[in-house]
Amino acid sequence: MRNGIHGYHPVWHETSEALMAAEGLQLERLQGCRLLNVYSLWDVGQERWNDAAPFVFELDAFNLEVCHACLHALSVTVNAIDLASEPACEWRTGRPELSDFIGAFIAGLDLVEFGAGHAGGAGWMLHGIGFDTTKGYFAVNNGLDRNLIRIGKDYGDDIRTRIVF
Repeated sequence: MRNGIHGYHPVWHETSEALMAAEGLQLERLQGCRLLNVYSLWDVGQERWNDAAPFVFELDAFNLEVCHACLHALSVTVNAIDLASEPACEWRTGRPELSDFIGAFIAGLDLVEFGAGHAGGAGWMLHGIGFDTTKGYFAVNNGLDRNLIRIGKDYGDDIRTRIVF
């Protein structure tokens, strides 16, 4: 269980290779899927989005859950979250930064990596997952133990993308 979400047991991946080995077939199934809705956990008491909780992408074929932890851990699951309200929180649609993408078809997918060498580390760390849709590009990136939405693919030199399809 993460963030008090009953039945949700994410498996964390720290490299693109590990994520593709475990979830590559699921990720490839995204090609051509239509994005019907995006759910995010709303903290009723705090009256704000809970950005540490996973995003649930409702597609025409299945639900895809995306969540980050720590500096470079990413979990991608399929149909793992029951969208019934959680105590003190509720699943809501209506994230304004993603509203333009509702109804779009997924035409491409890539894994976003951060160059750890640029931050004094070594190699490339898994940083997010990017969706190239018929309405533009967005990514769910790591925002230091929370999920951060990025619109557009204009990354700097410390970021690279690896195409899944």
